[in-house]
Amino acid sequence: MKKTKTLLSILISVCMLISSVQLSVFAIEICDGETATYNITVDSGSSKVTSGTKVPVQVSWANLNNGVIQTSEAITMFGKISVSSSTYYRIRFIINNADTVSSVYGTTASGTRINFSKSDDYSSGGKKYTTYKSASSGVLTGIYLNLYHTHNYFGSTVYTEPTCTEPAYAIITCKYCHNQIKDILAADDKQPLGHNWTEQAVIDEPGCESEGKAAFVCLRCGDVKEDSLPATGHHWGGGTVVKEATCEESGIITYTCKNDASHTRTVITDPIGHDWNGGTVMEPASCEEDGLILYTCDNSPEHTKTEAIPATGHMPDKIEAVPATEEHEGNIEYWYCSQCDKCFADDMCTVTLAEDDIILPKLPPKYNVSVKTDGNGTLSGDISGEYTKGTQITVDAVEAENSIFDGWYNSNNELVSSSISYSFAVDEEVELTARFKAYSKGELNADSVTDINDVTAILGYLSGTDFMPEKWSVFADIDGNGEINLMDAYLLFCSLNSTTD
Repeated sequence: MKKTKTLLSILISVCMLISSVQLSVFAIEICDGETATYNITVDSGSSKVTSGTKVPVQVSWANLNNGVIQTSEAITMFGKISVSSSTYYRIRFIINNADTVSSVYGTTASGTRINFSKSDDYSSGGKKYTTYKSASSGVLTGIYLNLYHTHNYFGSTVYTEPTCTEPAYAIITCKYCHNQIKDILAADDKQPLGHNWTEQAVIDEPGCESEGKAAFVCLRCGDVKEDSLPATGHHWGGGTVVKEATCEESGIITYTCKNDASHTRTVITDPIGHDWNGGTVMEPASCEEDGLILYTCDNSPEHTKTEAIPATGHMPDKIEAVPATEEHEGNIEYWYCSQCDKCFADDMCTVTLAEDDIILPKLPPKYNVSVKTDGNGTLSGDISGEYTKGTQITVDAVEAENSIFDGWYNSNNELVSSSISYSFAVDEEVELTARFKAYSKGELNADSVTDINDVTAILGYLSGTDFMPEKWSVFADIDGNGEINLMDAYLLFCSLNSTTD
C-alpha cells in the first residue's frame, strides 16, 4: 500500500505540472451562483435592454499544459443584465482562486465582437468581483468568458475493489473542478476477477436443423449470458433404393431421419457408367484411312459403341534411282511404303506414283549404219555411225557431172531405193551404197562400152521413142555443135567402124 501511495503522489505532482486533465463546470461561480450581475450601457437612441433581462453567458474552460491552452469546454449559463448610461459595458463575476481569465468579449445581434479589458476589481457584500469593461458600446446578445486553471489533485484517495470485468482503482479528484484520475492497481489480486458462470441451463432444445439456446448466470455479479447450442444434425439410416442406377440413368434412394421420422430426403445417385471391354477391331486402320473398333459394355451387353482407329500413316523407304540399260529396265528415285504397298514421289507421301511412272524401259539397241558410194558420185554428208534403234535417217546422193544416180543398194547387192534422197528407220545393221551410172562421149547407156547400142540410143531419142536425160545431151552431141541430130549418130557410127578396122 505504501508503494501505491508513493506512485499516486508522483502522479499528482506530474499532473499539477502538465495539467493534462479536463475541467468541469464547478470551476467558476458567477456572482451568487445562479445569475451574474452585469452593468451594460447602450448608446442613446438604440434599443434598451431592461435591467434584469437574462442573456446567455458562454463560459469556456481549458487545461493548461506548460503555459499553453490545449483544449476548451464551453458551458452556457444565464446572467441578469443591468443597464446604465455609461458608454461602455462592465461585467462582474467571481472565479475560483485557481482559475485564470484568458479573454472576455461580447457579441451583438449583427455578429460584431466587442472586446473587454480588465478593469478595477469591485467588492460588494464581502465578495470580491473581477471586473472587465468594453472598449465600445452596442446591444449585446451574449457575453463570453474564457478561463483556464491548473488541476490540484492534493486531496483524498479512494480505492475500489476489483469486479468481474474491472480491476481495482485508486481514484484522486481535483479540489477545484472535481476532475478525477483513475490509477489501475498492479497487484495480482486487484485484477478483474472474471465471471463465475453456473452450469448451462437449456432453454430451447436444438433440433436436427435448428440451433438451441442455453443460459448462464454469474454467481458473483449476477450477469446473465445466453449461448447457442449447435443443431444436432440428421441421423440418416441406410436408405431405401427406389430405383437402381444403370449405365446411363441415375438411381433414386430415400432416407428417413432416425431423430425425427418426419424428416426425409431423396438422393439421386449417379449412373454407374459403362464398363467397356477390350473391343473388337472391325476394320483395321490403314496408312491413310481410319479403322473401326467395336466395344461392348460388360454391365449391359446391349450397350455398344464404336471408335475410330487413327490411320497409321505411311512409313516409306527411299528407293534410289537406277539407270536403264539395253539389258535391264531402270527406275527413278521414289519412296515405297510396305504397309500399303504404294509408291510416292516424295518422302512426305503426297504424290502417288503408278508403276509406269517409276519404271524406266530398257534402252533400245544401237546399230552401225555405213553409207558410201561406188566412186562415181558423192554424199551430202557423213552419215555413217552408230544409231539407236528407231532413229530416222535421211541419206542424199550427189551426182557427178558424168554420172547419173542409179540407186541405193544393200550389202546383198539388192536395190533398196531408187530415190536420190532416201529416208529410213534404223532397226538393224545397215550398209548402203549409192551407185551411179558413168557416161562419156558416145557412151550413152552407162555400160562402159561405146558400141552400136549407143548409136541406137541417139536414133531412138531423135525418133522420140527413147528418153534421154538432159545431162546426157552433152555426151550425145558428137560434133559439139550444141544439138543432137542424125550427124551425131553418123559420126558415132563411123567412129565404131574406124575402131573396128
